[in-house]
Amino acid sequence: MLAAIKLKRGHNVYITNIVKCYPPGNRTPEASEIAQCAPYLERQIQLIQPKLIVALGETAALLLGHDAALPDLRGKLHDYRGSSLIVWRKVFHSSSLTIRPICCTPR
Repeated sequence: MLAAIKLKRGHNVYITNIVKCYPPGNRTPEASEIAQCAPYLERQIQLIQPKLIVALGETAALLLGHDAALPDLRGKLHDYRGSSLIVWRKVFHSSSLTIRPICCTPR
């Protein structure tokens, strides 16, 4: 998917998660789990100094640190400690491409 837009992981794209391990049952992380992992994420962002952070989904949108409704956050540029942050609307997981390639085909 990245190659299709001329990006390459490790070159001009860095992918990480807001939490560093999956919660039991792959459930949404609790606030305490997010808080526990926050220093690691903060340090990653400090070291990389990204121009743009793309928050994929509701849990990642919690980076903004407030309780605004997800629809109100989507599609707008926000400032996150000197980096632009955008909450993306809909993203298919890369495994979707192998299971149902048609789901990810632009219309």
